Amino acid sequence: MATAFLNHNSTNRQYRREVVQVWAYHQPAVSADATALDYSSCDRRDDADLHRAAHDLRQNVNVDAAIGCVINELASRRLRDMPWVVLPAPTAAECGRLQALLQACAQDCAFDKFGDAYLWNLLRFELHPEAEAALCTETPYQAINARHGAGANELVQGWIRTLPQDLPGRVDHTSSAAQGLVVIAGILQEHLDGIALPVAVNGEAARPSAVPRLAGLQGLPGFPDTCLCVSNGVCQEGSREGTYTSVILQFARELPQQDLFLALTDPAALPASSTLRQYT
Repeated sequence: MATAFLNHNSTNRQYRREVVQVWAYHQPAVSADATALDYSSCDRRDDADLHRAAHDLRQNVNVDAAIGCVINELASRRLRDMPWVVLPAPTAAECGRLQALLQACAQDCAFDKFGDAYLWNLLRFELHPEAEAALCTETPYQAINARHGAGANELVQGWIRTLPQDLPGRVDHTSSAAQGLVVIAGILQEHLDGIALPVAVNGEAARPSAVPRLAGLQGLPGFPDTCLCVSNGVCQEGSREGTYTSVILQFARELPQQDLFLALTDPAALPASSTLRQYT
């Protein structure tokens, strides 16, 4: 039963709720005097925590918080059990090409292909991991308001007011924070034919995929804040230096369409028909 909600993110919030509640009915009961679960905790969850979350689901209380707790912990366990490797550090030339490509693409970026999808992706990393896991496919604005209160508007508007051509300036290429990867992917996908680059958030990285995926970990208990390329069930963690370049480079290497990989490694080899040729 857990496989159903870990492998798929339903667009129907009520349907997913019912699926998780069916899972809950198959979990052990807790004693009547069991301590209530603290859903604000940032610690890892154990089996006893999951049983108390299941109890709340059976009682139809704290439903969204309990769903987020269950999904986040079970997905984290799956992520922890996957093979992990660290990607090799990129060359200085490759890092320079990514930064130059990003800046050039941003100068000609209207976000007319994917709209605000990159912004929603960005904001999901600003949530408590369990609150993020509780979301389906709805926009995260309500959850952001709940988490950041009076600071929510400044957080959201700070990104909305940033012009596309200024977004690269908000990316710290010495960092490994997921938000930087989201900005890079959000800009690049606007210039790649038929390629969407959503960055999987935390435990979502463990969801099976037939194609390579970009992923970010932010605030997930027991994990470093970092970026990944997940492919064939393996978590390929970004190098300590040049994290973003190493992840984008590995992702591009595994794509059937090699334009992005060539743009970062051998721009002169880009075919004349490539949409990236004008930006290298």
